[in-house]
Amino acid sequence: MRTVARHGLVLDVPDAWPRHLPAMAALADAVPDLTVVLDHLGKPPIGRDDFPAWAAALRDLARRGNVVAKLSGLDTATRRRDWTAHDLRPAVDLALESFGPSRLMYGGDWPMTVPGGGYASVWSRMRESVAALSLDERRAVMGGTATRVYGLDLAGPGPAMG
Repeated sequence: MRTVARHGLVLDVPDAWPRHLPAMAALADAVPDLTVVLDHLGKPPIGRDDFPAWAAALRDLARRGNVVAKLSGLDTATRRRDWTAHDLRPAVDLALESFGPSRLMYGGDWPMTVPGGGYASVWSRMRESVAALSLDERRAVMGGTATRVYGLDLAGPGPAMG
């Protein structure tokens, strides 16, 4: 992981479950130059008895400035196809409180979004989830954080048109 950090690469942890959050905190402490991205917010157990334990582990993980979290795959946390932005509110609010908009990023999770209504549905619901934020905060969550963390050059030449 030190080699990954030395080369300026980012470590995404795509299949982290609540039980993995302490190990991610230990990794972030051991390699402070490594940017670690927690995908799917660590699969929050929304509406379940173990939500407080997940919340405590997420808060602890967020204390590391080199950890960023991705608001992705949350539709599966509700275990319902008819989920709403309101259903995600406990997890999204905790993530915003813990990481702040500058260390949170939206992730579309395609093609896994197809059973839950497709990408457009997930995009719309996530935008609704962050609608109360300021314009700059929404821009950070919905694209700015990812652009910064992954070093994307959005002003580049783009695809060849021929």
